[in-house]
Amino acid sequence: MYNVKALEAAKIINQNLGLGIDFKDGFKNSKLQTNKYEQKKKIKEEFEKWQNKTMQILCDYYQLLCFWGKTEDWESDLYLEYANNIDYVDYIFDEIFINGTDSDRIWYWKNKRNEVNTFESRLRFNRTINE
Repeated sequence: MYNVKALEAAKIINQNLGLGIDFKDGFKNSKLQTNKYEQKKKIKEEFEKWQNKTMQILCDYYQLLCFWGKTEDWESDLYLEYANNIDYVDYIFDEIFINGTDSDRIWYWKNKRNEVNTFESRLRFNRTINE
C-alpha cells in the first residue's frame, strides 16, 4: 500500500496504531512495550465499562427521584431523598459525565465511586418494594 519494504511498513503500522514497538533495540523491548500497550488498553476498556454503567445508574436513579418528587408528600422519606439529591445527581451527570473531561471522570471514579453503589442500591430497593 505504501510501496515500502516490510520493516518500513511495520514501522508505519506501529506508529499509526500506537503499538509501542521500539525498533531501535532490535525488538528486545518490544514485548514489554506491547504488554504495556495491552495493559493500558485493558484499563481503558474497564474504565469505559464503569463509565457506561455509572451513566446508566445515574439516569435510572434520576428518573426514580423524579418519580418520588411527584408525590409532593413533604414528610415522606422518598420525597426528602428526591429533594436532597435531584440537583446533585443532575450536576454529576451533566458536569462530569456529559460535559466533563476524562480527568473529571477519573477524579470522580477515584473519589466518589462509592456514591454510585449507593444510588444502585436505592434502585434495587425500589425494585424490591414494587415487586
